[in-house]
Amino acid sequence: FSMEAMELHLGQFERFGKDGIPAPRAFCHDSFEYFGANWTEGMENVPDSPEKLPAYRRELSDRLVAVFSRWAAWCRERGIKTCNQAHGSPGDLLALYALADIPETEMFGDVPCVSVSKFASSAAHLKGTRTVGAETFTWLDEHFRETPAKMKRAFDLLALSGVNQVYLEGTCYSPAGAEWPGWLFYAASQINPRNPLWDHLGALWAYVGRVQALSQASDDDADVLVYWPVEDWWRRPEGLAQQLTVHDTSWNSVYPVSRHLEFRGLVFDYVSEGTLRLLEERGRSYKAILIPPSCTVSPEAERRIGESSWARGSAGGRPASLDDRAKEAFDALVAAGARPEPLVAWGRGSFIRRRIGADTLYFVVNNDASRPLKGPFRLSVPVCGAWAMDPMDGSVTPLDVVDGAVAWDCPANRSMWLWTSPDRSSSAPAAQPAETARVSVPGPWTLTPVKGGPEPLPAVRTMEALSSWSTRPDGSDEPFCGTMRYETSFDLPDGADPELGALLDLGDVKWTARVVVNGREVSTLFAPPYEARIPAGALRRKGNALSVEVANLGRNRIRDLDRRGVEWRRFYIVDRAYRKFDLKDAPLEPSGLLGPVSLKLPLPPVEP
Repeated sequence: FSMEAMELHLGQFERFGKDGIPAPRAFCHDSFEYFGANWTEGMENVPDSPEKLPAYRRELSDRLVAVFSRWAAWCRERGIKTCNQAHGSPGDLLALYALADIPETEMFGDVPCVSVSKFASSAAHLKGTRTVGAETFTWLDEHFRETPAKMKRAFDLLALSGVNQVYLEGTCYSPAGAEWPGWLFYAASQINPRNPLWDHLGALWAYVGRVQALSQASDDDADVLVYWPVEDWWRRPEGLAQQLTVHDTSWNSVYPVSRHLEFRGLVFDYVSEGTLRLLEERGRSYKAILIPPSCTVSPEAERRIGESSWARGSAGGRPASLDDRAKEAFDALVAAGARPEPLVAWGRGSFIRRRIGADTLYFVVNNDASRPLKGPFRLSVPVCGAWAMDPMDGSVTPLDVVDGAVAWDCPANRSMWLWTSPDRSSSAPAAQPAETARVSVPGPWTLTPVKGGPEPLPAVRTMEALSSWSTRPDGSDEPFCGTMRYETSFDLPDGADPELGALLDLGDVKWTARVVVNGREVSTLFAPPYEARIPAGALRRKGNALSVEVANLGRNRIRDLDRRGVEWRRFYIVDRAYRKFDLKDAPLEPSGLLGPVSLKLPLPPVEP
């Protein structure tokens, strides 16, 4: 809270950019974790009555904004970007996020809180910047249980909140001679070369890159502002400095309202008293501002809203205070010009809407593991042409547009980009044969360990029917963690045309799979559905060779070390409840290709 302290701090970095010392791309301030900090010289004494708390907390917030404004200006003068994780501070989070070139949120646990993540992205949208960061995969699951499928799910939720530049939670350096699992950071997902999944994670990063590329190249397209009354939080009678963390999200009092907007397909940003000025400076125009019931609006905020030209949905120049009856609130926003989207199916699907010039882009996530989101979709914007981009492999498919509706289905448990244009037409490719035949690939399978541990590696063996490799043929535990190659061969059935390609369905996989068909790498799969497109010309009628390299988690190997009393902890490591981490009594985790494996083959059209 002290400008003098910030000046002393910045003085330690004066030589960056001088004397041949290169300046970094950005300085990052990690989450505000100065627990117990609630006063500095120059402030009045800590308040001794509840009546004085709001003014005291407002001063803390104002001081933080001033001090971090100085930090941001110092960096900008030197051509250094700033990245700020404002969460955890006792101030106006939106105003603090907005000071940085890259507002950055973080996830903690297996489900990122979208209501928190949207504060960082809203700040970026309000000030007109595109990049929103996130510290990612912090304690995604218990150690050695962090699967790429969970990473994808967590990333998708961050992307839906507007994040488009993720960082991995800390990875420790391990000397080459350090015994497995090396050195670990206690809250990370252990994404390092000692992780058995390491060689397959490039497919996940490629997916992340494709999603982020379009988001970074586009602008936000929100219609509605939701007013967040930080003043109400400052009025709480208990405690002193109220730290707004990602662990306790009760401070976001407008979350129920904003969640309802999401379910009804409206796109919105948060705004606060401290960020209203950004809209005036930028000239960004929204359709309406929603002020939730019973929230405090300061006289200054009411004045700014009343005089605004950017909230065209305000009633008579005054903020439209909408009650908690959902239909009335929704109807009022639509009447003001907000555009609801039919892409949301009440919890099954979620989306963000972006724009590039006149074109509109949607990142769509189908949360349903068993059913596609069925089109055609009539969107809130005029559509002449439309294209779907699958970020799993980067393939782009033109879509039919019939009477302004997009003929498109989002597959189950998948995420897709939908790009629409009001003036450029698209035409879908010639229809493929609708009839398909599913053919089993039964094996037998030869299992060969490729890399991993512990030594000695398991012996090569044959499986007639697929099952977990974690159980040996004699029924005993197999602690091997690493990569196992499954190999078999198969013929196409009579009448099948290899030139039409096929879809390979691996069934259940624990946990990643690199697929090679007839010596040609087809795909690396890291999340269900574990399906790989086999391109035309890759198959033969007879004697097709299929190789699937599967990597598992490191958990069984840690379990084995704990059961044998081997001390592998050379660092601070606890479970997510900060208790002793010990797996000797944990169940054995399934590993490998569990199947069933099958091919979905398109059938040639029948001559009339």
